Amino acid sequence: MKRLHPITGTNYKDYISTCAPIIFFSALTGVASGAVVILYSYCAEFLTHNSIHLYELVMEYPAFIPLLLVALVILAFISYVILKFIPEVKGSGVPRTEGVIRGLKPIVWWRTLVGTILGSFVSFFAGLSLGCEGPSIAVGSAVGAGVSKLHKSKRLNDEKKKQIELLVTTSGASAALTAVFKAPITGLIFTLEELHQKFSPLILLAAGSAITTSILTSTGLRYLLGMEQTALNLALNPLPFEYSWALILLGVVCGVLSALFNKALCLVGEINFLKRIPMLVKLIAVFLITGVVGLFVTETLGGGMLLVKSLTEIDFTWWALLILLVVKAFLTVLALGSDSSGGILIPLLTIGALIGALMGKAFIAMGISEEYYVTFIIIAMSAFLGATFRTPITAIVLMVEITGSLSGVLTIGIEVLIAFIVAELMMRKPIYDVILERDMEEEQAITAPFKFKPRSKKS
Repeated sequence: MKRLHPITGTNYKDYISTCAPIIFFSALTGVASGAVVILYSYCAEFLTHNSIHLYELVMEYPAFIPLLLVALVILAFISYVILKFIPEVKGSGVPRTEGVIRGLKPIVWWRTLVGTILGSFVSFFAGLSLGCEGPSIAVGSAVGAGVSKLHKSKRLNDEKKKQIELLVTTSGASAALTAVFKAPITGLIFTLEELHQKFSPLILLAAGSAITTSILTSTGLRYLLGMEQTALNLALNPLPFEYSWALILLGVVCGVLSALFNKALCLVGEINFLKRIPMLVKLIAVFLITGVVGLFVTETLGGGMLLVKSLTEIDFTWWALLILLVVKAFLTVLALGSDSSGGILIPLLTIGALIGALMGKAFIAMGISEEYYVTFIIIAMSAFLGATFRTPITAIVLMVEITGSLSGVLTIGIEVLIAFIVAELMMRKPIYDVILERDMEEEQAITAPFKFKPRSKKS
């Protein structure tokens, strides 16, 4: 992304005509994206809660199990139809958004907007282990792409118009993440660290304008809809120096498990046998497996934010935590491998919380005070997320913002750094990069047979 600035001989009116649209349309995108994403999150939360209640009801009345299985098959078919006609909405939504923002993939904003919302709603209602943050970023970028179409100027050439369009699309993604977690700094850092993977004053200008209007819009809507203003309200007690060994051990464990998790996700997409399975059959199998497992381990259904909250309120045994961890990781890999619409960020936070809770139990048994149990949960969430995505700054800032705890920044930072280094040493790529590369290869494989090849001249 080139930096647009006045150079010698350039009229400042041209400079203003370049920057003013970025500020105006990004701010407008922030309002629109913040409103759409909050309404989307509200509906997603409603569907997830009711899905869990339905599973609990069916478990109380086993006679309804066949009806549940039939309903899951119908939902899988609906998901198949959506993905068949709008294939760009499959998966998390973030890798596709990265491709669009980097100019690698096209976007039809209204198709992406409608398809992402409908596809993810099906996944949430079925109870798949997916969250709403990834689709929210895709929805926000689609809103930004739609708003950018309103910009019509004869003073700019096509290259600069394209740059402004991508910047406004970027601002939509930033505004969306800000609205989901009510985390403006995270929205900004994520844009620079993950979406663009570089710093630019224009990116900062666009994202900052959208984030400002998005936080105002989303806060007001949260109040009107009665939604919680913070995702988690947990206090972090910084660990004393004598417990540094526990911090190091937990960071190593999070780094190793994040690399193994990435490996599992990569294997699901690389096994030839699974590639040959028709999409409809794959979706039906995943929906049914999730349904059957969900009947016995209901806590693992959905994104998992309710489970994270319960970890700090309910005294789980260590074997119950181990079962929840294995099942949650399995269902998350299964859901992502099926290409169902839904995000991975919240499930990753949940897996990290389960790792922290399990290790916290072990540390307490070794003599560490119970008052640091919640601290282990919080720092493990941040460490596992940062190591999996390779976005350490985003992971640190996100955890500080959603917990509202500034006292443990150093503790979280050290933990994320250790996990990040371990994951790097194990040579695993960030999961979003892996998914984006795989999608690009699949699209090239599909279009390659149809490319025109000129006939060679006969001598």
